[in-house]
Amino acid sequence: MEKKKLYSILLISAILISSLATVIIFLISSSEKPEEIDTTNPKVQIISLSNTTYHATTLLLEINATDNKGIDIIWYNWNGVDVICNSAQYVKFRNGSNTIHVWANDSAGNIGNTSVSFSIDTFFNSVWNTTLTSSSSSSSNQVALPLESTGTYNFTIDWGDGNIDT
Repeated sequence: MEKKKLYSILLISAILISSLATVIIFLISSSEKPEEIDTTNPKVQIISLSNTTYHATTLLLEINATDNKGIDIIWYNWNGVDVICNSAQYVKFRNGSNTIHVWANDSAGNIGNTSVSFSIDTFFNSVWNTTLTSSSSSSSNQVALPLESTGTYNFTIDWGDGNIDT
């Protein structure tokens, strides 16, 4: 009978200790805040380009990306090629319509993106009425151009009849 009492006391003691350990573990774990899951996409801006017409083919591409947990990587796609962009850089675009797409990835894997469309027009087109003479013209059908003597100029003349002179 003494043995039965001893086993009962040991069993009850083990249950009490186990219960007390469970309560302590629960209290410790419930006081810790659960890790916050980042579901916010980074905000991405193209600072240096806008929806307009530029008259040069090489333009500065400057991207700004912000995120509440930090940015992991920024990249852009131009002509089907992804390019990692760690700082502002000059990009050579083509004449005509262009669209550049930009992405930023944060450390939680969220992706933000933006794009901008713009035009490049490096051609200077001018139409002159050659029947109107200027004060420096020697006869009709001439045009006076205000050129600098130190300048370098390239002209292409389309006479409108299929003839073009350079």
